[in-house]
Amino acid sequence: MAENFVIIGGSGYIGRELSHFIKLNNPDKDLVSLGSKDLDLTDEDSGEFLDKILNEKTILFICAGIKKQLGDSKNIFKTNISMVQNILRSNKVLNCRKTVFLSSAEVYGENIDDLNISESTICSPSSYYGLAKKHSEELLQITYQKASKSNLVLARMPLVYGPRETQNIYGPSGFLQNAINNQIQTLWGDGSEKRNFLFIEDLINILYHIGLSNFNGVINVANSESNTFRDIINELNSQKIKILLDEKPRSKLKVDQGYDISLLHSIYPNHKSYSLKDGIEKMLATQKEKVQL
Repeated sequence: MAENFVIIGGSGYIGRELSHFIKLNNPDKDLVSLGSKDLDLTDEDSGEFLDKILNEKTILFICAGIKKQLGDSKNIFKTNISMVQNILRSNKVLNCRKTVFLSSAEVYGENIDDLNISESTICSPSSYYGLAKKHSEELLQITYQKASKSNLVLARMPLVYGPRETQNIYGPSGFLQNAINNQIQTLWGDGSEKRNFLFIEDLINILYHIGLSNFNGVINVANSESNTFRDIINELNSQKIKILLDEKPRSKLKVDQGYDISLLHSIYPNHKSYSLKDGIEKMLATQKEKVQL
């Protein structure tokens, strides 16, 4: 039985990009990419559907979930939890060669002020989205442990950006999108707080590598450096991209966030992250190609 890939959440930004990458790099491998139209994870019978396509050679990526940007509510919290519960109703999911669950750095909490957040940092989620991700992690961990399985990776990511992102998120993609469309960009405070922005190609390369590796456990999948929101503006200006700003008082305390990715480097020593400059340049190049088509 040949090795194969299954992506749950294939219609989302990360799922689409991961699917495209796998098709390019493994044209001879079977790939099943399931979007919400293919598989309704709110249906308890979705586990039976997965039983038809999963096997012991499957590398499974769970990218599905309702993003915080679509609403941070109790109802969405419940939905995100139920989606993971229904995946675990599959009789074959535990026997996959590897299951990679896309979690979030929000499990650590939005208010944490730390430039060296590691996998052992205490989790204190402050949003329903972060809480759902943490509970989902725990549900997966307990389920795999009780079945004496260790073939599980929990990948915690900061904000992901890049070309072809359709949602207007407060970060490099959203700032560029608003600048190109001559729309006003709100800047909270002076924009000096540091955040970790992960370029989509970095994430996809890392997820693919982890999926094929022997690593199991919790891992921070982040950039090697953090940048400020003002850095985004300065980089756009250096590329002669005008951005219309509406500066408003900060609504929360200023905190800086960055990640210890020594574990990531230990299992993927040759990986080199995109800098913010390189990521923005790649987005601009993709935008120009789109205009020329």
